Amino acid sequence: MTPHPDPSPALDVLPQPLIAAAQAARREFLAALEPLRGELFRYCRRLTGSVWDAEDLAQETLARALTRAAQSHQAVERPMAWPVRIATNAYLDQVRRPAPLLVEPAERAAPVLADPAEVRDALAEVTTLLAPQERAAAVLKGVFDLPLKEIAAMLGTTEGAVKAALHRGRGRLTTPDRGTLDCAARAATSPRAWSGAG
Repeated sequence: MTPHPDPSPALDVLPQPLIAAAQAARREFLAALEPLRGELFRYCRRLTGSVWDAEDLAQETLARALTRAAQSHQAVERPMAWPVRIATNAYLDQVRRPAPLLVEPAERAAPVLADPAEVRDALAEVTTLLAPQERAAAVLKGVFDLPLKEIAAMLGTTEGAVKAALHRGRGRLTTPDRGTLDCAARAATSPRAWSGAG
């Protein structure tokens, strides 16, 4: 009895020409859809109600469109309707996905004085005042109390950049003309306040 060769030998490395071909195909595909990107983003913005969520949804749509185009054997006759349909399905997938249940330890319960509406308002202010990296660093440090090294790894940057983002963010939140915001922002970034904001 002769042994059968393994039909799928393990790859040690993907060949560079294969990677280059995939990158070139992706660039061409995105360049072809570039004229539709603005209208797609506006549609995603209307679906999600948020600029950030709309950008995420648009990116997800383009990624799914690239995959589907690679698997399709037919021409796309209505180029705008196609990504809109993909965006709609991606959005519905997100909405239907059950939200994760967060279980907080009992000792981190919110004090009786914490007003969930005030915390939400403070978070809205933080969102409008801080740049995305500052906001992410402030939440990861202030709410989740992660070490700087871990925050840097999550944000794909250095510990020094995280420290700088935290410093800039705190500076914006503690300017004299934003005294009321400072109190609310401290409440919003307190781990105890978040457990009561649900």
